[in-house]
Amino acid sequence: MWNKVKQAIGGAAPRLGALLAGPLGAVVGGWVAELFGADPNDPDDVLAKLQADPEAEAKLFQLQTERLVEIARLEQADRDAAYRDRADARAAHVATTATTGKRSSHMERLSYLAVGAVVAMVIALFIVDVPQANRELLMVSAGVLLGGWKEVYGFFFGGSVETSTTDTARTAKGT
Repeated sequence: MWNKVKQAIGGAAPRLGALLAGPLGAVVGGWVAELFGADPNDPDDVLAKLQADPEAEAKLFQLQTERLVEIARLEQADRDAAYRDRADARAAHVATTATTGKRSSHMERLSYLAVGAVVAMVIALFIVDVPQANRELLMVSAGVLLGGWKEVYGFFFGGSVETSTTDTARTAKGT
């Protein structure tokens, strides 16, 4: 039901609508519920009060404008948590190697499995005729596999949010 709230918010305050669908959704949902006097745990109540208010678009735009700094801070905190998570995983990998004197091959094996699954899936898409009833399931499975492959690639090769953010900053500075 929060998807309907997100759609209702998206026109007037697109950044709030986008954040409502992500990991910061509970915070943004709380702001919107508070603004319209709705129960933050009941998306039906939030949607009903949002739709009943003729000034809803103006209020949402004002909320988005007033909270821009806080939104940026929350987004940065979310990115920082992702950076720490990846750094902790890499540090654990290094610590295991230092402690045992040999590299743990479990992560590499899982990585090869993920990459192999993606390659097999791509090859199978060109060879196997998928019944119409199973195509949606196949696309969801493909998305999950590609997400896993992205994580493997990012862990071992550094292709992650922090890399793209750094590259973007360097490009903007002209370095």
